[in-house]
Amino acid sequence: MNWTSDCRGPAFELGNFVFVIRRKQIDALAQASYDGFVARATEHLKKFLPRHFEGLSSDPIRRYIDYCVVHAKRYGLESEQAVVAFAHLPLVCGYDFETHPVWRNLCDVLRMKECSPNDRAQLALLMAHELKASQ
Repeated sequence: MNWTSDCRGPAFELGNFVFVIRRKQIDALAQASYDGFVARATEHLKKFLPRHFEGLSSDPIRRYIDYCVVHAKRYGLESEQAVVAFAHLPLVCGYDFETHPVWRNLCDVLRMKECSPNDRAQLALLMAHELKASQ
């Protein structure tokens, strides 16, 4: 199988056939993948933080997840696991956790380059629960 690219998009040859993947198809696959992520994240958040999502339709939950994707990316958190862990933080600590003095250390943990993004997100979440319990 040989991969090539032309003005129509990525292509690969399989025997005598050439398959071209058009931008529209790539975009549709990316959207379907993101929609699947949103569904899984919604299920997780409803399971572990039910009181925050009780009675909400899918639109506000999706907007919340979109918000978390954007904010998590600023810390280099892009995997599904890391983004979902990050999504707990505003709900546990408050939406101002990134600027609030009590939660300042969480942002330092989220920025630590010595650890993987998933580990940083999990550690920040554990610290948030510990700090919350001690208040």
